[in-house]
Amino acid sequence: MLDGFVSTNSTVYSAGPPKLVKGSLDYQVAAPHFRSDGSEFLGRYRLIIRSDVARCVYGFTQAPVSARVTVTSANGSSQVATTSVTESSGWITLSADNFTFSNPVIKVVLQQQKLKNLVPYIQGDPAAKQSFSKALDITLSRSSPRTIVDDWRRTIKPALTNTKLITPEKATELDKRIRVVEMTLEPTVAAQTIRWIIKTAITGEVGVKTAPLGQIPIEEGSSLIFGKKQNASR
Repeated sequence: MLDGFVSTNSTVYSAGPPKLVKGSLDYQVAAPHFRSDGSEFLGRYRLIIRSDVARCVYGFTQAPVSARVTVTSANGSSQVATTSVTESSGWITLSADNFTFSNPVIKVVLQQQKLKNLVPYIQGDPAAKQSFSKALDITLSRSSPRTIVDDWRRTIKPALTNTKLITPEKATELDKRIRVVEMTLEPTVAAQTIRWIIKTAITGEVGVKTAPLGQIPIEEGSSLIFGKKQNASR
C-alpha cells in the first residue's frame, strides 16, 4: 500500500522519504540557481502523505491537523515561497513553490490543535495562568541555546500568540531574551563580549582591568550596544 510520495523539479534530491528531524519532516533538494537563459530557476515541491500515516508518525488523534511548510536556504535563512496545505479523501498534500536554489531544505511541521483545548482552563483560572507563565519561563531558560532560537520562532511563539496564551508585550519581552541567546552564539566581537558580561558580570574599575584582550571593558556609566561603548545618559 502506498503511504505517500514526493515530487520536485529539482535536479538533485534526497534519497527516500523526508526525514523526521525534531518534529519536522525535512527534505533536501538542489539545483543550479540560474537557468541557461540567466533567469532564476524556481523550485517546486510536493509531499503527499496518507492522513493516517501522518497521524501515526506524530502520534496525533483523528482530530483535524494543520501544517506549516518552510524553505530554509543553506545559510539558515528562511526563503519566501508560496506554500499550501490541504487534506482531502484521506490524503494530506503539502506544497512549496517559487523558492530558489542552490540547496535549500524544505521543512514540513504537522500540528494538532491540542493547545487550544487548554486555553479556556488556563485563561479562566488566575492560578493556572500564573503557573503556565512560570513554567514557560523555566522551559525556555532550560532549553538548548543552539536550538531554542529556531524552535521559538518556528513553533513556540506562533502557537502561544495564535492561542493568545501570551500577550504581545510578553512575546516582545521573550523575543528580546531569545535574541540575547542568539547573539551569544554569533562569532563576533559583540557576541564574545556579551558572553563575557554574562559569565563574569564584572563592571567598574575591576572590569576595566580584567577585561580579556580584544574585549570591550565594561565601565560604570557606560552601556554596551553591539560591541561599542556609549556614554549613558545622565
